[in-house]
Amino acid sequence: MLSVKIGSTVEAVAMADPGSCANLMPPAVLEQLENRPNCVVQKLSNPIVYNMAVDAELANGKRAVVVCRRTVVCDVELRIRHGSTLTLRNVRWVIPDQHAEHVLLGRQLLEALGLNTKEVLQAACDKHHGIVNMDDILQDQEPKVGTLAKLLDDRGLFHSDGGEEDYDGADEDDIYIDL
Repeated sequence: MLSVKIGSTVEAVAMADPGSCANLMPPAVLEQLENRPNCVVQKLSNPIVYNMAVDAELANGKRAVVVCRRTVVCDVELRIRHGSTLTLRNVRWVIPDQHAEHVLLGRQLLEALGLNTKEVLQAACDKHHGIVNMDDILQDQEPKVGTLAKLLDDRGLFHSDGGEEDYDGADEDDIYIDL
């Protein structure tokens, strides 16, 4: 999940969805953007039928289907971390006719940014000959003697969100050293 700002004004949470055929904007987000000069909504001549994959099974076992009859083009600012942002200009979004929970960044956009999940997984498959013992991989990632991660073991660290916790050596993202 990623914090985003759409159309320079609307704060939202987006999910990277490499299985999605389009970028999806919930109707509630669009409502906040309407009447802005740089966000023009258009009707699609051929609606897009979107199969929801997450939490979308109906009681009868069928997949939930979302129909999108409108589209809008506007900018989106991806908030990466520590104030880093990436602004994507003229992103085309489809708008579902019914409620949608999250903004979705689709396969085409992700691949244009170099985020191709299938290629990464194929490289892992090739590297490990199709079988991965996760205990071996995770064990290989123990902090090595002399590394910053090893030196920080058992030190108190502050996360960029202001929280404090003991360092477990598992993740070096978003931490500040308490010296």
